[in-house]
Amino acid sequence: MAVSKTDPFASPTWRAIDEAIERSDPNMVALLRAVREPDQVGAFATRWYQDTRPAARRFLLAYLDLPWNAPRHEALVKRLFKLAEAAQDDEVMGAMLVGLDRIIRRVKATRSIWRQDTRTSEPVEVLLGQPESVMPRTDNEYYWQNAGPDSKNRHAAKLRLFSLATRAYLRRRAWRYFRKIGRTDAARYHAAMMQLLPRYRDEHIPDGLALLDHWGMVQILFAGSPALVARINGWFLRDGATLTDLKPAPRFPKVWQSDGQSLVQLLNTAAARTIRQWAITLLKTEHPRVIESLSADQLIQWLTHSSREMIEFAADQLRQRGLLASIDPQSLLSRLTDATPDTLELVCSLLRETLKPEKMALDQAVSLTCVGQSAVAQLGLEILTAKVVAASELPVLFRLAEAQRAEVRQPAVRWACEQLSQAPAFDPLWVLEWLDCRHTDVRAEAQAWMARDLRLVDQPKIWQRLMESPYDDVRLPLVDRLQKLAEQGVRLPDDSTAALRLLWATVLLNVARGARSKPGVVMQIVDRLTTHPGESDDLVPLLAVAVRSLRGPEFRSALVGLVRLIREQPAVAATIASVIPELRMILSDR
Repeated sequence: MAVSKTDPFASPTWRAIDEAIERSDPNMVALLRAVREPDQVGAFATRWYQDTRPAARRFLLAYLDLPWNAPRHEALVKRLFKLAEAAQDDEVMGAMLVGLDRIIRRVKATRSIWRQDTRTSEPVEVLLGQPESVMPRTDNEYYWQNAGPDSKNRHAAKLRLFSLATRAYLRRRAWRYFRKIGRTDAARYHAAMMQLLPRYRDEHIPDGLALLDHWGMVQILFAGSPALVARINGWFLRDGATLTDLKPAPRFPKVWQSDGQSLVQLLNTAAARTIRQWAITLLKTEHPRVIESLSADQLIQWLTHSSREMIEFAADQLRQRGLLASIDPQSLLSRLTDATPDTLELVCSLLRETLKPEKMALDQAVSLTCVGQSAVAQLGLEILTAKVVAASELPVLFRLAEAQRAEVRQPAVRWACEQLSQAPAFDPLWVLEWLDCRHTDVRAEAQAWMARDLRLVDQPKIWQRLMESPYDDVRLPLVDRLQKLAEQGVRLPDDSTAALRLLWATVLLNVARGARSKPGVVMQIVDRLTTHPGESDDLVPLLAVAVRSLRGPEFRSALVGLVRLIREQPAVAATIASVIPELRMILSDR
């Protein structure tokens, strides 16, 4: 990169960075991270820190919040650290402490120790640093193209600035900065912590070891805990202690004992579960009156929080303070759309305690049953099945066919069928609403309803409509039912002939399903031709499909039917001979 001798920041790259600050363009941070010349980025630290434009300050904090893996930026970070320390800049120093807490990680390893008394070696678990995470300080362009943090190299994604010793030193130095403030100015320390603690995030604390590796955060929240011991290489649990023994024991307890409202504020701003749990526990032990002063609106708002501990805390307070009876159930229902999958069950359990079926309209209960979240749909089903359905509301029940959760849809449709059966103005054609549904389980419930309700069994209009169904599980049972109707002497309406032909053709031409139903279809066609020989041009081609089938039952039934048809209706023989020429010899021998 060519740089002016008089002004090192006159190059196009640095001008683009400066213009991005002027325009408040968030791309400024990415432009800066792409610069890999340590002397220039180091010199930029003073210029950037002293820039009074609001965007410059905002981008500085955003830069520190990103992973510290921009190659050759050690000088920039360290100079920003020193500038902020000298200026007593609590906000930037807080961002530094959080960033340093993130880049130091230990791993568990097994080492052997020699026991002098038994003269044997024993394996022990130890925590070790990760020197392989140190980003090389090289200017080799080929290395950064093939192993840099922006490449596809998985190892390179774990690289961070500074050696392990430098990271530990800077972190201790950052904490000493705040420790000194805590000893001399409690109000300033409190304000600094309220800025610093929300910067910690769950993604950087995936497990207990990562929590202990947050040296600064543990100092702030748990420094006085008897479950911990501090050593030169980090925090450790005392022998026999576990993370469940870790209770709030802040480094400066009086700061938090004097102001409970700040803990409530942390519940709203903290992005780390550890900090929220710490604040909740401290509120319960030190500030019970502050908890009692929390409004119902605030507690209801927490019911849609992304973390389980916040919802449990809010739900417990609503129960303990007897606020459930005074809460409008609709305000709770409105929160369901914002709740996360992990917390829906908690919100639904609270709604079960407050929501009475008579307070919810039937269409609302149906809508609740049809949503995609299982817990909400189950709640909707419970409310729905407890309601009394008026005759004017019955059409709303047909929406249950489109319920998104299968485990809810089938019992909901079964209940709806029972409600429809009990209606004074019962209409048998209602069953068609279910039989036309795209869901197999709904169609199965409709067929079960037809089997148990005699009013649906012998309805020619229903059978006529079902002939046009696109679903095999509806058409195939229909063939057997039509055979029984014929045996009982039940005649379908005259206008059902076309639909009947479509049904027969669909079953016979189905190569994947319907093998058991096809012989019955053949006999129904033969019966039809026996009484209506004038339809031979339309129906004999269907018998040709069956007689040419490779399946034995289908072929034999077609052959027997043709012989019977020729004997009973000789006028049809000419049509059979033209459509099925291979039967001419049989016909000529007749």
